[in-house]
Amino acid sequence: MARVLEKVAEVLRVSKDDTSTVEKRKGDGTKGDSGRDDRWHGTVKDCHCVSWTTILCACKSCLDAYHQRWAEADPKHWKPLTGKRTERILFIAQQASDVPEVSRAFMVIYAFMLILDVLHRSCPPLVQGCSSSYMTVNWTTENESAHDGHLSPSKGLHNFESIFKISRNTFDYICSLVKEDIIDKPGSYNYPNGRPIPLNDQVAIALRRLSSGDSLLNIGDAFGLNHSTVSQLTWRFVELMEKRALHHLHWPNEEEMTDIKSKFEKIRGFPNCCGAIDTTHIAMCLALAEPTTKVWFDRERNHSMLLQAIVDPDMKFRDIVTGWPGKMRDSLVLESSTFFQMCENGKRLCGKKVELLDGSEVGEYIVGDSGFPLLPWLITPYTGKDLEDDSKAEFNRQHFATRMVAQRALTRLKEMWKIMDGVMWRPDKHKLPRIVLVCCLLHNIVIDMEDDIQDEMTLSLHHDSGYRQQFCESADKTASALRDNLWLYLSERQIPPS
Repeated sequence: MARVLEKVAEVLRVSKDDTSTVEKRKGDGTKGDSGRDDRWHGTVKDCHCVSWTTILCACKSCLDAYHQRWAEADPKHWKPLTGKRTERILFIAQQASDVPEVSRAFMVIYAFMLILDVLHRSCPPLVQGCSSSYMTVNWTTENESAHDGHLSPSKGLHNFESIFKISRNTFDYICSLVKEDIIDKPGSYNYPNGRPIPLNDQVAIALRRLSSGDSLLNIGDAFGLNHSTVSQLTWRFVELMEKRALHHLHWPNEEEMTDIKSKFEKIRGFPNCCGAIDTTHIAMCLALAEPTTKVWFDRERNHSMLLQAIVDPDMKFRDIVTGWPGKMRDSLVLESSTFFQMCENGKRLCGKKVELLDGSEVGEYIVGDSGFPLLPWLITPYTGKDLEDDSKAEFNRQHFATRMVAQRALTRLKEMWKIMDGVMWRPDKHKLPRIVLVCCLLHNIVIDMEDDIQDEMTLSLHHDSGYRQQFCESADKTASALRDNLWLYLSERQIPPS
């Protein structure tokens, strides 16, 4: 109540001392003689200082002034400000002088909320925030000077980046990817006032849904839209990004691979390394009554879907597999992938070999944790009795530092696109893999655009907290010999930490 009254005072440009003050009595939770709970007993003092009618009429004047600015800035979409809500505001103002003081305070609050509702429903959408932590921002460049948001121009860009976690340059590029399709088939997506939802707003709505992980209802409230419209716009964006942005997720060409190998070797000395592999769970909340629910029940007693990714040193995804139930072991997901089949058939990781110091050769390979099988093209750490050798334990530390890029990439993916973090409420399990793919595409786009926003993010410790480390005992004999050669090579070089 106090905050609302302060807002009213701010509108009137009156000092806080001149308006009614509201106190909250801190009690022990017991009811007094009047039967009221003392914790929530509010009293209004000095209500005679300012006329309630003056306050309400001033708020109505602010509403009219805003509406007039709209008419001047955007006459094409302007609509008369009429309706039962505005009439009710004036009616309250007329009746306020005939009611007790405390009732007047609640009438002011009610009228003030009505004014906000009228702005939300009737005036041009400025892409409003869905909670007190969000601010009104003008997303489209052409409208940035046309409407007055809650932010000054100098703060608007910072707020944009803090909400969407990408720069304006990256946002514009994403809009350009889907622009042609949206213009060719605009659809019937309108704001409640009848104004068509422009391209940039459609992209902003979809990105907000993916980056915040908020419910469709909250996103709808944020943009003044029905939750079904948010769902349709998000899914349309996902489909278009699948069509237009797949070139941002591809296996490296020869030139790119040379650069990747060089960067991996600079981390802790692993020669000819082409990537790091890791797996994460996407948690879901499913209806227990569904017949297929048990399929998604994983070993940690959660419902989840898996994402397996191969990452380069820049934390860019180079190959992903998703859609498998969370109960599947990492090794089985790998063996079920196209990537595995291509490697086994000599169609991937089949580039030039590198000669080590002892004359042996090592082909192209990726690194992964102990949940994966040891293969000629997949090097995993030593386990069990091998760790009694200090030099092999040191090899594991170097191996861990090299494959950490995959863990950091999956952590950043979930931090930036929070629809994948937390627990998803009853998702469509046929659509979810495609949403995950688009989040990975967006992750790569941010990297390709050299977006500085990603460097400002603070990452949590792990992308898969609550899940225990898996162990796969499968080991190819040729791969064991290859790992030993790498161990001896790194031991002789004694690469210092980077």
